[in-house]
Amino acid sequence: MNFILALLAAAKSIGMAAGIVTAGKSDVIIVQPRIIIAPREIRLSCVLSNAWPADLKKLARTGTDIILYLIIETRRNPGNTVVGRVTVERRLQYDAVARSYIVISNPPADTADFGALDSALIASVTFDNVPAMPKASLDAGAEYSFVIYGVLGTTKVEALDNSGIDLMYFWNYRRPMAETERFRGSVLKEGKAASR
Repeated sequence: MNFILALLAAAKSIGMAAGIVTAGKSDVIIVQPRIIIAPREIRLSCVLSNAWPADLKKLARTGTDIILYLIIETRRNPGNTVVGRVTVERRLQYDAVARSYIVISNPPADTADFGALDSALIASVTFDNVPAMPKASLDAGAEYSFVIYGVLGTTKVEALDNSGIDLMYFWNYRRPMAETERFRGSVLKEGKAASR
């Protein structure tokens, strides 16, 4: 198994360097970004689509921890200045004793068990009501947009003698990004904007 994983990693690395791997055939994208105006804060929901290519799924089946981050930046316009940043971590683990997959989210601190890998994969890339910015921090006269990024972390692979690998390799080192439209601060503070 160690030899096979090492060969797989080496072959993909050589292929990427040579330009053999075609970008775009399964690019990760952020879909359905939606702004939710809660009583005290602005929240955001979205889904990362195509986040689990076949090789990354195979790695998850081996019991290797897969770490994924969703980063939300609040930008004030004009000037496109970052005035807030929130990072949500999702960790997919396999519990060999219970024979289930666990998705750990932080924040909020939450753990969910799944008997099937596919259910765990869906849960790991679905982000609902993530607090993005307190309303009290918003200036009524400014405009704001929200920029969303997805990033894979690094993990240790037992088959490679617990060497650390950068999981972004499975996304061809491309970070998915989406940006919402601009909203006036007064609209966000008063809660008059429709969820998008």
